[in-house]
Amino acid sequence: MVSMGVAYFFWYRGLRVLGPTRTAVYANLQPIIALAVAWAFLGEIPTIFQGVGAATIVAGVFLTRS
Repeated sequence: MVSMGVAYFFWYRGLRVLGPTRTAVYANLQPIIALAVAWAFLGEIPTIFQGVGAATIVAGVFLTRS
């Protein structure tokens, strides 16, 4: 419940500061964050396909920001 409140706080702050279009681009980072949390807290080992997917997401975010 607290995590949802924190997530909404950052989402609405991003909307106010960056605007809706730029904030929506960063929503694509959610799978990378989930991968990092699963690796850190659950001990899951990322696969090569997940690494390629994360790199693709980061490249997409970088390209839309450029």
